[in-house]
Amino acid sequence: MIGQTGQMPVSGWIDIHCHIIPAVDDGPRTMDESLEMIAMAAEAGTAIMVATPHRNSPMALVDDSGEILTRFKLLRNTVKAEGIPVKLLLGAEVYCRENLLERLSADRLGLTLAGSDYFLLEFPTDILIPGSNELIRCLVQQGLVPIIVHPERNEQVQQDPDQLLPFIESGAMIQLTGASIEGRLGGNALECAKAILKRNMAHIVASDCHDADSRTPCLDGLTKQKLLEPRRAEMLMNRLPAALVENLAPPDIGPIVDDEAGGVQGMIDWILRRWR
Repeated sequence: MIGQTGQMPVSGWIDIHCHIIPAVDDGPRTMDESLEMIAMAAEAGTAIMVATPHRNSPMALVDDSGEILTRFKLLRNTVKAEGIPVKLLLGAEVYCRENLLERLSADRLGLTLAGSDYFLLEFPTDILIPGSNELIRCLVQQGLVPIIVHPERNEQVQQDPDQLLPFIESGAMIQLTGASIEGRLGGNALECAKAILKRNMAHIVASDCHDADSRTPCLDGLTKQKLLEPRRAEMLMNRLPAALVENLAPPDIGPIVDDEAGGVQGMIDWILRRWR
């Protein structure tokens, strides 16, 4: 059960989407590669990383929660032994397919973020599966909050980011990838990420790191390049993900902005709600 908003502040970024457990998916292949990535994240200012291997997915090399937990504990213990100042938590990136409800019901603890009521939901790269909004409503009714990962890389969303609105209205959250905002995942992903940020539809920014070269865990470039203003960076990469891993209600990010006039009215309505 999600608790009330409010948590102790954490100094540093909180990255809730990371492929860092070796040899379980298309992330690092060896322990040394995993340690290199986690050390890079620490140097770039990340304090907490949630290991989220692909689950229920063709990308999963290992899809058993017990085996993944064993490998995660080995990684966590090795990170501690190496003195790398990053706290590791365990979650999953769960692929949306016909057995999703069954998998979540059978293995809720193994598929959610740090055992919370939140989980990462991955759609195919080309479409939004028909009936997804009804699925999201069903999940929310069961007390599970889906976080739709990297929608800016979905071809259908790239054509019209407003297709995310029904999902948000049904209770889902949106996570953008830092590399998309930096333009490292292509022009279409960049423009879509910009549109989602402009409309204030993004709740979280994470790395979705897979390696130490092209898909790195470093989030500091977003602030160094001033691609996110400081307050928004703090919200999307610290305060809000901190609430999720503590299973708390997320802080309010403000209204979705429709247009210039609607955006002003929406902001006024949000301020009034805060003062009631």
